[in-house]
Amino acid sequence: MEVKLKDLSKDFGKVKAVNNFSLEINDGE
Repeated sequence: MEVKLKDLSKDFGKVKAVNNFSLEINDGE
C-alpha cells in the first residue's frame, strides 16, 4: 500500500506541475 501511495503522490505531483505550468502560460498571455 505504501508503494501505491507513493506512486499516486508522484503522479499527483506531475499533474500539479503541469497545471501550474499551464496557468503560468495563460497568465503570460
